[in-house]
Amino acid sequence: MIKFKTQLVTVDDVKKFVRSASAIPTEVWVTEGRTQINGKSIMSMFSLNLSNPITVEISSEKYLNAFTCEMTDITEEDHIPEHILKLKAILNKYEKQISEEDMIEALDMLLKIKENR
Repeated sequence: MIKFKTQLVTVDDVKKFVRSASAIPTEVWVTEGRTQINGKSIMSMFSLNLSNPITVEISSEKYLNAFTCEMTDITEEDHIPEHILKLKAILNKYEKQISEEDMIEALDMLLKIKENR
């Protein structure tokens, strides 16, 4: 998992960012304050307070070159087990509604987490 900070100032900056995020074959999570959204959704991006810097999370450093924005504070978080990352992605994907199948998958992952402790 790679994290970096960036500042999107103009509407064009946001459009370019979403275009870049949509072009890579992995999830792109954007955090501003305590809000985390899908970085491939232009509507979600415009719901953020973009007067503050945002934190972007992607799965691998190989996708960094897809982004044209200025990046700061680039960090790699490889100590997080894959099943925890997948659980986080599943739960963030659904704000209020989650299918029974996805809930079962999330619960299975929680059991794996408990077993690894």
